[in-house]
Amino acid sequence: MADSPLPRRRPLALDAVAALLVLGVLVGGLPSVAANLVSDINIKIAQEQGPNTCVIEEVPGTEHKIWTECKYWADRDVCGRKAVVRYDCCEGFSRVEGQHGCTGVLPLQDVVKTAGAAGAARFAALLESSGLADQLRAEGAAFTLFAPSDQAMDELTSSQLAALRGARADNPVLNHHVVANKQLSRAWGADQLLPSRLRGSSLRVNKYSSKIETVNCATIVRKDQEASNGVVHIVDTLLDPERSTYSDLSTAVVQDGRFRQLSRLMQRSELFNAMRSHNQAYTLLAPNDEAFQKMPAARLQRLENDDQAREALLRHLVLPHPVCLGAVVGPHRFPTKGPERLAFDCDARGVSVEGMRFGAGATADMTLAADGFLYMLDEVPLPNRVKTLLQLTQDERLYSFGEVVRAAGLESLLDGPGDYTLFAPSEAAMASLPFGQMNRLRADQGAARSFVMLHVSRGRILTETITDNQVAQTLESDSLRLQVYRKSYGVEDALVERADVQGLNGVLHVITKALRAANATLEETLRQDANYTTFLRAMDRLREDSANSLEFRGSRTAYTFLVPSDEAFQRLGVTRLKQLLANTTLLARTLKNHVVDDMVGTESFRENLQYAVPSRYGGLNVTRADGRLKVNDATVLTCDRTNRQGVVHYINKVLMPPDHHHHHHHVTVVAPSVPPYVTQRTQVHWEERVEERDESDQDDDEEYVDPDLGRVDPDLGPLPEVYRGRERAGLGQGLGQGLQEHRYREDRVGPRHYQHQQQHNVVDQRHQRNQYHQQSQHHQRHNAARVQHSTHHYLQSGSNNY
Repeated sequence: MADSPLPRRRPLALDAVAALLVLGVLVGGLPSVAANLVSDINIKIAQEQGPNTCVIEEVPGTEHKIWTECKYWADRDVCGRKAVVRYDCCEGFSRVEGQHGCTGVLPLQDVVKTAGAAGAARFAALLESSGLADQLRAEGAAFTLFAPSDQAMDELTSSQLAALRGARADNPVLNHHVVANKQLSRAWGADQLLPSRLRGSSLRVNKYSSKIETVNCATIVRKDQEASNGVVHIVDTLLDPERSTYSDLSTAVVQDGRFRQLSRLMQRSELFNAMRSHNQAYTLLAPNDEAFQKMPAARLQRLENDDQAREALLRHLVLPHPVCLGAVVGPHRFPTKGPERLAFDCDARGVSVEGMRFGAGATADMTLAADGFLYMLDEVPLPNRVKTLLQLTQDERLYSFGEVVRAAGLESLLDGPGDYTLFAPSEAAMASLPFGQMNRLRADQGAARSFVMLHVSRGRILTETITDNQVAQTLESDSLRLQVYRKSYGVEDALVERADVQGLNGVLHVITKALRAANATLEETLRQDANYTTFLRAMDRLREDSANSLEFRGSRTAYTFLVPSDEAFQRLGVTRLKQLLANTTLLARTLKNHVVDDMVGTESFRENLQYAVPSRYGGLNVTRADGRLKVNDATVLTCDRTNRQGVVHYINKVLMPPDHHHHHHHVTVVAPSVPPYVTQRTQVHWEERVEERDESDQDDDEEYVDPDLGRVDPDLGPLPEVYRGRERAGLGQGLGQGLQEHRYREDRVGPRHYQHQQQHNVVDQRHQRNQYHQQSQHHQRHNAARVQHSTHHYLQSGSNNY
């Protein structure tokens, strides 16, 4: 071995920062690509150290020092502190004067001398003095020696020193460190038992993703030191057989007098019987009796009597694999036998789980059982199922809601006995309350009490039991309407963002909005704003017609109303709006197209998706993009106004029923044959009406008489003014033979383009009018035929653009 660690060779071209890294790289000091990936600069530095050089990782001021036997090593922190990397000769190599790297090869020695040279001189001396070293040499077999380092021997307790004083070759402690055959670390699995030289005992070796390797949870600080008759691994702790038991974990708990309360809970569970039947290693976190005594007596009593809570606690204390505390070098969440994980972490003071410290030293309160490791705890790590609703709100960081609970004096409700469902607004939801409401809740106990009680329902309501439009009664006797959405759930106009957090006295659902009491009726809600009177008039009009009533009466209280503003109705035009209100059949269809037989909050719609929502009369297409919600081509102006009948969303356009758009947007005009002055620039397309009228739609197509044009369909109103002028001028008169019915439809080119075309058509009309009066009847027939041909061609090409 080298006399001293190799200094890093200065790179040929590095800046000042990289030059400092040559002297000692602080692992984690540079951004790393990933937790276990070696950075490019570390690769470069390692290559510059020369052949047969390996990394030593250590944390200054701590006992952490590992010979990795690796040339490349990832940047990382160890228990919150920067680790320093330096280089030394790899196992079996040494420095040669004047040569780069480690090119000298050391001769092999037996396991005892190899242990002494690798940093376990004191233990090697014990092996020599006891005669065990000579015995190992005489047997002529290969062995594996796990030798405690000199530092580990300096830290032995008085009882351990007494067990080694005057030791002979049959000493159980010494023989416990010896394993038959050559056991190299690369041959170990993640969890493996190696029978030791001490009869009836085994050593458990483990590998972890943190690149730590252990034996009986002692960290192997220097591995694979090859010898002539085996291999040596240096460990940081004496392997004391007194820490091992031949019993399984459950028996070890029962036999240990510190765990009487835990033993009572375990005896009523089938979990540990099932664990015995599996050939698997576990980790059991065992709270002592003092830890259980810290719990309120009533809560402990309920824990003992609640089968689900008791089973949840026991499963929470069992990790389905062996965990050594020395392998924890940073925060990590380990799975348990229950649904939740346990958060382990470490710092300069040691290792903790869920913030609870283990005993002094990594193995001070550990017992090695036949099927894993047992650690004693001074506190009880509780799963959610054993926490109260008040504790769960704290764990979920619902600080503002908790503040209102305290202002209401309802801590005992959420922390005491009972079974409740709590719909608790998230912190973001509480922050979005109207200005001043939070201050009022802090100052007014009555208001705070009503607020909290509105969010609490009796009994446990789990999402697996919720059906769409289910109603839950609050403690204030208000009704909460629950919704089932695709991939989510809702309550009133809020969305459940974290569901089914079960506790000891109920279940918690975290929601996206604070709930409001929906005491107002639909009409009262609409009358709060003077901009929605037309919709109210339409509803009143339908109440007078029993055949077309919307029928909102009854026990059902979960509807969605899409209410157009008064401006939206006015954009239909005076005549068309008047006809809509007069025709109750069409009015009923129109209003039904604005009603959904379900309560749908706007938060249920996600960005850049299209939702097919059935209305009472047809289907609606709902989209959300760039924060704007649209229903068909209408935009939602104000949303989520809850009331007794459901929820209201205000929109800026009337949603005409689908059959109205496809079958009734025609204006019927009694007119002569197509006049010759109709050109391709005209905004009204003329074509022969060939379809038959549906008698069932006579009410919707009820015609009225225009004084200038005759019968006109009410849906679109009279023809544009430019064509009224032509009729008033008598153009086309004298062609009354063979009067035909024609229809026209709007060309959707926009109002500005339409106005421009109208002005152009007036000029064109005057010119063609003069020609019309000067032409002979022969020329008139010729022009009429030509225009008909042009119009037919235009309609064919125009229909593709319509």
